[in-house]
Amino acid sequence: MRVREIGTAVNSLLNEPVTYIKESDAEGREPHGVMLTVITRFDEQKLKSAIRKIDPHAYIVITSAHEVVDRVSEGSLYSGRL
Repeated sequence: MRVREIGTAVNSLLNEPVTYIKESDAEGREPHGVMLTVITRFDEQKLKSAIRKIDPHAYIVITSAHEVVDRVSEGSLYSGRL
């Protein structure tokens, strides 16, 4: 799965944690990967570029979050904002 490769690149490039979800499609075919991460809008283009270099056909879903509530990693972009 390329999702692990993408996650490693995101983590290295943006220094933000990623979460992996193993999922399959509606027909129950081979599982594929889903990766979630929270970034600022300033890092959006860097993220898209990094993903496209690894997998030009990857689906990228970007949505706004009103609030992010959870424990954050040391040095995270969000560590001083919660």
